[in-house]
Amino acid sequence: MLGIGIDILSITRFEGLLARRGAQALARRICSKREYDEFRSVPADQHVKYLSSRWCLKEAAYKSLSSHSHPRWTGFDIHTSSYSAPTIRFTDRLLLRSGATLRREEVEMMASLSNDAGVVVGVVIAMRKG
Repeated sequence: MLGIGIDILSITRFEGLLARRGAQALARRICSKREYDEFRSVPADQHVKYLSSRWCLKEAAYKSLSSHSHPRWTGFDIHTSSYSAPTIRFTDRLLLRSGATLRREEVEMMASLSNDAGVVVGVVIAMRKG
């Protein structure tokens, strides 16, 4: 196992961040290219849900790898569905502090996301395959 990460995000605080920075600007900062393209088709009344779920899971994913690497948030690509747990993939290689690299095929990231009582909670377990 590479690590475990958890993040708890207050929706109220996140809404304040969106009000100050703007949804488009924040989406460009945290979304992969595919996610940003998807975000542009999301109705405005769903921006908080879309971006808060990504923020929370990417923060948890970053924490799960922080002792090994410092990936960029745009380097994580999150797929969500109403029927299954979210999946997280790297958009490129992961550079480790040791100087070695891991290809996205070598890392599995298990994720869970919950949204209740005004908070979003994300948990990610990062594992090296093989």
